[in-house]
Amino acid sequence: MRPTLLCASSSSPTSACQSYSTGSSPGQAGRVLRCFPKRADEGYDKVEVELTPALDVRRLVIQFSDRSVMEFTFDRIERNVSAPRSLFTFAPPPGTDVIDQPTGREP
Repeated sequence: MRPTLLCASSSSPTSACQSYSTGSSPGQAGRVLRCFPKRADEGYDKVEVELTPALDVRRLVIQFSDRSVMEFTFDRIERNVSAPRSLFTFAPPPGTDVIDQPTGREP
């Protein structure tokens, strides 16, 4: 079962997601979405997504039900960077049992 997250930009206290601005000047202010699971048994209590003014994800914080926290911070974001196709090819090491190997072709 995949976790479900209810998140919509709203400042209503009854909403499952709250949105607020960050930064001190309007030109540098981003947005933070504070999102909560649709159901209490999802394994996490809250997800915060901090966005830059250009809507790039700057920071992602997940607070799990056991009170542990996982935080990811992104910097030096570059869009539409060309990368060789070989960068995304994985060859399992010799002797590895492959259970399911997709063809690499999209349907």
